[in-house]
Amino acid sequence: MDAHRGRDPRAHREGETLKQVGASALLCCALAYAVAARATERVWVEVATPAEGVAIRSPVPLVELRGWTGTGLRGDHDVLLVVDRSLSAWRPSGSDLDGDGKVGELRKLDRDAVAHPFWTTDAGDTIYRAEVIAAGELIERLDPQTTRMGLITFAGGGRVRAPLGSSATDLARALRTLPSHAERGGTNFRVAIKRAIAEFERVPGDKKRHRSLMLLSDGFPATGKSNQGEQVFVEVAARRAAQAGIRIYGFAIGKEAVERPYAFQTLTSITGGELLLVEEPADVVQLIPYTSLTGIERIEIDNLSTATRARSVRVFPDGSFDAYAPLHPGLNILRVTAHGEDGGIRVLDRRVHYVPLPADTAERAAEAQRLLRELRVRTIEMELAERARAKRKQVRWRELDIRLEDSP
Repeated sequence: MDAHRGRDPRAHREGETLKQVGASALLCCALAYAVAARATERVWVEVATPAEGVAIRSPVPLVELRGWTGTGLRGDHDVLLVVDRSLSAWRPSGSDLDGDGKVGELRKLDRDAVAHPFWTTDAGDTIYRAEVIAAGELIERLDPQTTRMGLITFAGGGRVRAPLGSSATDLARALRTLPSHAERGGTNFRVAIKRAIAEFERVPGDKKRHRSLMLLSDGFPATGKSNQGEQVFVEVAARRAAQAGIRIYGFAIGKEAVERPYAFQTLTSITGGELLLVEEPADVVQLIPYTSLTGIERIEIDNLSTATRARSVRVFPDGSFDAYAPLHPGLNILRVTAHGEDGGIRVLDRRVHYVPLPADTAERAAEAQRLLRELRVRTIEMELAERARAKRKQVRWRELDIRLEDSP
């Protein structure tokens, strides 16, 4: 990210005002179009297991449900992580990301600072490091059976570090082996998106596949053009992405990005994606694993036969979900309710029969212990998920406030 050159506020004031009004009107129209498009998308839900009418024989009165949910057409996902490696991303994040008990601070800059890859006293606590950790967290939460992933880094140019369709192992290796210094040039969103579009088009897939670009950056575009020129570049890139069926999910990381979010707003609104303003860079690690690529807000699972709710309901970014539902002897009617982010709802019932078994063998006792351990682990994970969802709501409200108050 390179700083914009200042403009004389007295020069062409009337013309600049008209430009701002026009740009604001364009952004508002794009936002309205994206919201309307999302609102018309139907919610769907499928249950893979258990099968309809199956008999559950177990010493533990629980059954695990697994399935998929989403909005629009049922299809698998293609996801590209696009990570900003411009020089400014090596600034301190303000948090102890590497857990060494020290928080990196900004070095006193001198004439050699630009050539130095580290701006902080702890290279493990930079904004860039937060981006890398967040990317790794998302990779772990996406199902390779339904989602193809890839990794691109950018600054002045864009580079594919792991092609779309790479395994989780290869993606993790690509993150670990990224160079420890910044890439050349300022934050050029246009070339990053152009490179991503080419990578999406390189890999064949049916029209039902959902294309998502996860943009992690601490800056606004730096193309060397005027502010108005940069806005045009961003809008053109966004429209090309939208034409290619790509939704952009923007994570504006750090105070400067939050204060000047126009480029992120344009990219996400025109493509029907989502923008999260992450003022504290370390928060992106908590937020990105719970991003919804499917327009689903939450899943609720109830046993109508016992008036009890399922425990540990997990919904992953690609729309896959799992949960443990309580059972009682005999017929159980399990209701799955999927809630879309724009108010749509889909309900699906699944009937199963529970046959209790005594834990009178080593095998059955071991099964009971396994389920209890899994429940404890998932309970902890659900607590973390709830905190992340609460934080996500906060940053989304912050983004709406800025949209209402600011104009480019």
